[in-house]
Amino acid sequence: MRKKNFRPYIFTFLVISLCIGLLMINQYIAQNFHFQDKFASHWVAAKNWIEDGISPYDQQIKNETVKLLFESEITDPIDTTQSFLEPVFNLLIYLPFGFMQYELARSVYLLILEILVGASILISFKLAGWQIHWIETSIIIILGLLSYPSVKIVLYGDPSIIYVFSILLACLLSINRNGTAAGFFLAFAFTGSEVSVIPAILLITWHLFLKDPSILISYLAGIGFQFLISWILFPGWFQEWFSVLLELFQEKQIIATPLTRVSGLFTGAELPISIILHALILLFILLEWFGAIGKTGRPFAWKIAMTLVLVYFLNLQSQLVYLFLLTPAILFIMRFFSERWKIFGKIISWFLIIGLNLLIYYVFRIKGSWELSEPSSILLLVPLIAFIGMNWVRWWAVQKPDPYFK
Repeated sequence: MRKKNFRPYIFTFLVISLCIGLLMINQYIAQNFHFQDKFASHWVAAKNWIEDGISPYDQQIKNETVKLLFESEITDPIDTTQSFLEPVFNLLIYLPFGFMQYELARSVYLLILEILVGASILISFKLAGWQIHWIETSIIIILGLLSYPSVKIVLYGDPSIIYVFSILLACLLSINRNGTAAGFFLAFAFTGSEVSVIPAILLITWHLFLKDPSILISYLAGIGFQFLISWILFPGWFQEWFSVLLELFQEKQIIATPLTRVSGLFTGAELPISIILHALILLFILLEWFGAIGKTGRPFAWKIAMTLVLVYFLNLQSQLVYLFLLTPAILFIMRFFSERWKIFGKIISWFLIIGLNLLIYYVFRIKGSWELSEPSSILLLVPLIAFIGMNWVRWWAVQKPDPYFK
């Protein structure tokens, strides 16, 4: 047997070993480091529905989550998400975990989040059309997994990366003219992420212009299916969910986008400045879309990446996880630097990604805390660099032909 025939087996062995290693690391983290836990309420809700049919929005879920966290000593119950806050259909994602013990379920769940972070970066490579050696690709994925946003997503068990992954995958499927699959992933993201609506509008409009209604049909069918199953399995869930959200937003600001951080610098004029900034972002999105309709290949991929950069500024609670929406843009910038200036451009590209990682950790060290929301400089630094860089490489991306995209 030739040596190359062993490669699939070696690769499979390495992947399994990596997953087992990550599971062990996740269990060690859970036992030795205490952070906020966004998974506990989901596990409690899934387990109680499986065993007793209790609504995920019942007060009992909150009480049992607090009790669980006190007993497990994984985190401070006062400093965690204690209620199930997502639309009820999303509970189905967590049902398999309800059959496991909490510690094991949490370790497996964190492993899935780690895989989704890596997969999101890999999809971003495809969106940017950047083909480099697999060793370089692997290093960038590892840097992404070690980045501050990724580490915090995993430590907190933040489920939002599931929807970021779905949005990025839908964009890639759409570019590859698989409208049906793209529509279903966008429909899934719709129930968990408010920012998914804007990319969905762009992708649906683009497909309709190409006389392909498949993405619209699957998008509406996917949303309809989720709500239908929800009403069958959990009658009256919407009112309960809305009550939980009202209770949450009595304590939190409903609109706290990254742009509100900027408007907060203008004491006494926060509201008008905030309105102007949000209106400008929406206007900029529409202008980019005007030039996107009818385009294909790399120009459209660039428009999608630029839209994701602008959409980031509109995420309602300034969630750190949405920084991964900027990954295609960062890779676009690195790609064109490398192609335009060869060795010098590649050096700049690697300096950019390594420097951003180190700079974010430095800012976190002097200004941040695991218990507090991120400093504004972390939430605004990367998107501003992505926005400036994407406009810098606009001509190369939109005008220059590219054999990668058909």
